Amino acid sequence: GQTVVQNYKGIAFVLLSGALIYGLVRAHSARVDAAAQRQQEAYDQTLLGWAAALDLRDHSTAEHTLRVTSWTVALARSLGIDGDDLVAVRRGALLHDIGKMGVPDAVLAKPGPLTDDEWALMRRHPQLAVEFLGGIDYLRDSLDIPAHHHERWDGTGYPAGLRGEEIPRAARLCNGGKRAQIGATPQPEDPPLGPQARAQEAAHRHLEHQLRPAAPAAAEGPRRRARARRGLPAGDQVPRRALPA
Repeated sequence: GQTVVQNYKGIAFVLLSGALIYGLVRAHSARVDAAAQRQQEAYDQTLLGWAAALDLRDHSTAEHTLRVTSWTVALARSLGIDGDDLVAVRRGALLHDIGKMGVPDAVLAKPGPLTDDEWALMRRHPQLAVEFLGGIDYLRDSLDIPAHHHERWDGTGYPAGLRGEEIPRAARLCNGGKRAQIGATPQPEDPPLGPQARAQEAAHRHLEHQLRPAAPAAAEGPRRRARARRGLPAGDQVPRRALPA
């Protein structure tokens, strides 16, 4: 009988010890997760501060950065981007023009047209962004946007003259965000739409042309003809439900 009691005591000790260790591990894990969350929030607050500083310096773009970021993130979500990839897109969009911090005030704030030499200085801001941010570990996955958001689908952009899908997808998304932000401003030739509707239309036109892959060969003919009747390009339809309403 004594042996059985000792066995039960041993089993109870193991169970209690296991429960205690499990509780300690869970508590430690929760503290680590909370600390990591606070660190991420501190990182993001720093980026918001940088973006706000740039918008204050360049008076022509007040709140431009936050609006572009909001649209870029919405477009990314509409394509199913989430998790760490979405975080990288958001951070890259917040910093898309950060290289302009290295552009002289006389050029950045010039009220009239820029000279060729001044344009050469302005066009250096993507490379300046890479130089500023390249040594920051937590931003390495976000550099595609500040480095390539002035590339163009037809290869006429800068700094590298990338063409089509050579342009990183995140940079193309940011271009869509910029188009949406610009599209929210009414133009004389615009139809009678509100700012949000104009922005959505601008973003979707950009996505239709630049982000969607070509349709599979088997479906391409009928789809191309159907879309041509509607005055749309041949790419897949862009979902609207995930974009700002």
